Amino acid sequence: MTLRAMSSASMPNDPQRSNLVAARTLIIGFGFSVIPLLRELEARGQEYTLLSNGEPIWQQLAAADRLDFDLVSSFHASFYAEDQVDADVVDNYYPTAREFFEYHERLFAQYRHRVIEERVVSVDNHGSYSNVHTQSGTIY
Repeated sequence: MTLRAMSSASMPNDPQRSNLVAARTLIIGFGFSVIPLLRELEARGQEYTLLSNGEPIWQQLAAADRLDFDLVSSFHASFYAEDQVDADVVDNYYPTAREFFEYHERLFAQYRHRVIEERVVSVDNHGSYSNVHTQSGTIY
């Protein structure tokens, strides 16, 4: 989920204002599908805030030593096109779960330092901004 948050200058007077953190672009969740968005934001030089809570499924599988299967989707269907070009893979094949996990880890490593470990508990949508409330009490 990507939300546009209000700037601190446009925030209304609110008793919880001390808990407010301004964020132009707020991304909730650090899974595989967010990688193209992060690449695009960074290519444009646009600031973003990334909130996530918990380990993605592939990290959970690796921790449980359960990467002992082949994918049912091909390399061309499972890997981002940009990365297929970089890997110089022409012939399609079915990667193993371990190969796919290692691919995820290479991608995640570039952005992991940007993740704020935080659980979203509610979102208040307004006409021109949203307030995202987290378990810690911070509001973005």
